[in-house]
Amino acid sequence: MSDLPELLWRLESLLDRLAAPERLDGEEVGEMIALWDEEMAALEAITARFPEGVTPGDGTRERLIRFVKRIDEVQPELVRHKSEVADQLFAENRRVQSMRRGYGVMAADSGFWRQKA
Repeated sequence: MSDLPELLWRLESLLDRLAAPERLDGEEVGEMIALWDEEMAALEAITARFPEGVTPGDGTRERLIRFVKRIDEVQPELVRHKSEVADQLFAENRRVQSMRRGYGVMAADSGFWRQKA
């Protein structure tokens, strides 16, 4: 159980970085999510052994409660950021599609004029 404090520290560090997703690029977020999944799997393995190795009053329970509350605080921020990025991608996709249609019309019109001349 001695590795639990270190594991919680690593997860809390990830949460701190994920709390400000606008400072991260897509690759960093992807790497952090993969690391998060690994660390959470390790946490699940440790908590499956509870209460073995946990000393009453050692702060483990309280620290886990704070950690779960912190997840609840950060998650809405991540969802909001994800929504903003999706909106930006959708807008960019619409812009590119509009440009493609515009070029298609211009190309079709130029062929029409060449055929008339």
